Amino acid sequence: FFFSSRRRHTRYPLVTGVQTCALPILSGVTEVVLPSGDEVVSFRVVVDRTDRAARTKVDAVECSAWLASPRKRVLATSEGDWIEVTGELRRRFWRGDAGARSRVEVEVRTVRRIP
Repeated sequence: FFFSSRRRHTRYPLVTGVQTCALPILSGVTEVVLPSGDEVVSFRVVVDRTDRAARTKVDAVECSAWLASPRKRVLATSEGDWIEVTGELRRRFWRGDAGARSRVEVEVRTVRRIP
């Protein structure tokens, strides 16, 4: 598996457990308080595709920070800032107005801003 970004390229032979990569923040950071009282901060990062012939050159990956420390660090960033994200891929399921839904996101464990 190959994660890449505009500035760095890191090769992972197999995606298992926790992975770390450096990526730019794509879209605004949103903070939500759930009915349970839990707080979550969501954001997107940009990942370059390795297939340069593809029409789409990048993917936007959804990330969610549930722990207090990464939430605070993400809230202190701006769109376009580079961050190092450590986390695990998760598939979330829920029921919406249109029926059962799901999405894949990174559950963030740690965040570090890259100057």
